Amino acid sequence: MKQDTLLVMPKSHPCAGREGLTLADFRNDPFILPTDSETLYSDRMVRSACIAAGFEPKILHAPNLDTQIFWVELNKGLAIANSDHIMANGHAVTCCRLKEFPPEDFVLVWNEGNGNPLARVFLEECVKLSVN
Repeated sequence: MKQDTLLVMPKSHPCAGREGLTLADFRNDPFILPTDSETLYSDRMVRSACIAAGFEPKILHAPNLDTQIFWVELNKGLAIANSDHIMANGHAVTCCRLKEFPPEDFVLVWNEGNGNPLARVFLEECVKLSVN
């Protein structure tokens, strides 16, 4: 299943609502990324896309998701998120699609040996969502 990768910005950002934007339009904005090791892919993706667009990104690392969302809403920088992410659906932000951030495969894996009875319920719900 593919999900759009979106650039998330506060509604007050000068580029909010504009069409035909490219990553270069955001060369002066910091990118706010989480610090946890599980999101190293986002860090690499942002860095490589920005370098390909001709600039070295300014990176701010937020200690957690709540802080990341708060900083974006306060116009401290931008973030990337998939279209279903809580950050991309906040009331104080807007999102745009950029060709430099193409849709990504969304993959969910789970351990069949997991003894948690809710694991199967969770998996069934995920399957339902991926069919719709």
